[in-house]
Amino acid sequence: MWTFYIENELHRLWHDNIDRGLSSHTKNTISKYTGNKVVKMAATGYNPAFSLINAFRDSQSIILNSDVYSDFIIKSSFQIIRDASIGIRELVKHDRNMDSLLKKYLEYGGSMEWLSQQSMFDTKKTMGKIVDNSVTNKGTKILKYIFGKVNTLNKYSEMMFRLGVFNSKIFGIK
Repeated sequence: MWTFYIENELHRLWHDNIDRGLSSHTKNTISKYTGNKVVKMAATGYNPAFSLINAFRDSQSIILNSDVYSDFIIKSSFQIIRDASIGIRELVKHDRNMDSLLKKYLEYGGSMEWLSQQSMFDTKKTMGKIVDNSVTNKGTKILKYIFGKVNTLNKYSEMMFRLGVFNSKIFGIK
């Protein structure tokens, strides 16, 4: 993984495309009426298989493209497993409101909100209203609980390697 720093204005221009082209409202409207939002939600946000597929894909990509790990595939596989477990531990600490590596990761500019929240189920919008009106209160609570757990699992799968690599890069662990 490569680390570099850029000026705030360049960062904003690089990552913020809302001011260019279509407005955020227009993009959300198009996404909603084309079904793209529902597909994203089903494919990533609330799909338990996503965490397994994503973990495998991310680990292989990091092993092959990162300078943090050994060139010997077997050794690098053990190294990434070690780092993923560190990432999981740090995410658990963060979820328990304890001081964690995630805070430092975010301070260094590592953020995932736009990826992890783009497929979130907004209960105040159209789909949320449909579910609330067609499912009993108990059913809604059960669905929110299940979706919450799946979404947490997917968040861990998305972040565990990033935090692990960040940890190894910062502390120079090989």
